[in-house]
Amino acid sequence: MVPDLCKGYDTCSNCLNNPACGWCDEGNKNGLGKCHEGGASGPLLRTSVHHKDKDTTSPVPRTGPWTWSNSSVCSAEEKEWHFTSCPSCQCNGHSVCSTPGVCQQPCEHNTQGDHCQRCSEGFFGHPVNGGECSKCECNGQGTLCDHRSGNCFCTTKGITGDHCEKCDTQNHYFGDPIKESCFYDLAIDYQFTFNLSKPEDKHYTAINFKNVPTKPDVDVDFSITCSVPAKMNLTYRHSSKEGSRKEDLVLTEKNCSMFKFRFSKGDYTFGNEENTTFYVYVYDFQPPLWIIISFSQHPKLDLLQFFITFSTCFLALLLIAAILWKIKQKYDRYRRRQRLYVEMEQMASRPFGQVLTELERIPDTSESNQHHTRKRRKKLRPSPIALEPCIGNRAAVLSLIVRMPTGGHSYAPPGIPGIAIASSLVTLGNPRKVSVDPTQKVEADTNSKTRKNRKVVAANQPTDL
Repeated sequence: MVPDLCKGYDTCSNCLNNPACGWCDEGNKNGLGKCHEGGASGPLLRTSVHHKDKDTTSPVPRTGPWTWSNSSVCSAEEKEWHFTSCPSCQCNGHSVCSTPGVCQQPCEHNTQGDHCQRCSEGFFGHPVNGGECSKCECNGQGTLCDHRSGNCFCTTKGITGDHCEKCDTQNHYFGDPIKESCFYDLAIDYQFTFNLSKPEDKHYTAINFKNVPTKPDVDVDFSITCSVPAKMNLTYRHSSKEGSRKEDLVLTEKNCSMFKFRFSKGDYTFGNEENTTFYVYVYDFQPPLWIIISFSQHPKLDLLQFFITFSTCFLALLLIAAILWKIKQKYDRYRRRQRLYVEMEQMASRPFGQVLTELERIPDTSESNQHHTRKRRKKLRPSPIALEPCIGNRAAVLSLIVRMPTGGHSYAPPGIPGIAIASSLVTLGNPRKVSVDPTQKVEADTNSKTRKNRKVVAANQPTDL
């Protein structure tokens, strides 16, 4: 067979883009035609110079050189040959032009467009140049499909397939969309949120849910919230007395903007799928939207059991706290003992050293006491002769030279030391205020009062001249 260079062009514009092709209009004033090989004079027939056998059964060579002759494919009176420009009316056979270049609307044969070049909504196919459009096959789960491929746009969330023939089991939708629909299996005592805001969700107008209560002696609380206006139906399926499955309507055409309902255990039999299964149908909405839905079975609170449990836990916590406090006390005592051992070891390991001190002679005050005269002496502040910091530099061992009591004499009695070295553990940091012994304060107040009384008595005694 001789190759046809113009085969496959179904529109006049595509046909004329090939310089070896021309368009033969059928003459029906609706744009129908066919693309053929030819030139400005008309369509041409191509044959091979090697084909001299007149037997039609012999194969026609597919190689040149070629010979051209006039063809009669466009010789009818109503037909027109177009080689450089297309006919003014291009309606693809689905309409006619009332005015040049304008197709009458609406187009016929389930087509649409300025030139009736596309299938109407709900139909698919290739209507160009007389092509047909077929109705979308979606098994009742959708009305629209791709106008070229016929792949359906399912209107119920969870139903997938080119013809809406299966459920999206990967996302937990189960059922039979050919016989009924697909349902999302809701677990009891969980709250689910469904967000239908993606671009691929724009065709959804419905979504279905399913729940099986598992606790036979607890009421079921149902709650649903929709972000946009939508309707809701709720049914439950159960086993009838005859043993067959029966579905009863509980709620119909309810607004699911915010809805709550309680199913009493006295009116329904819970426990397994054979007893009661709830089905929720949400429909008549337009994405984007989100839906929050839940089925819950929370048992009623037993106050006696609650208080018993609370008291037991409280007493157990108290006992544990007391045990931990005792352990902490023992640990603190252990730490203090360890710290004392370390300090004693540090004190014992201090190096020996020498300190040169200057001691003033204490005046003998035994005779001055007989004349009832007192001299106020300047209060001396002792200064340390050694300061040994401990580990951490928070405490230190301070050593002082102290004078032993002499009984008012200028020196200590024989056999008794006059001075001694005293050491004390002190803290390093901000100095604290000097604490005053209350007994010393009382004695000082008593002495001041005694001196005042003595002055008064001396003033009242007569003086001999």
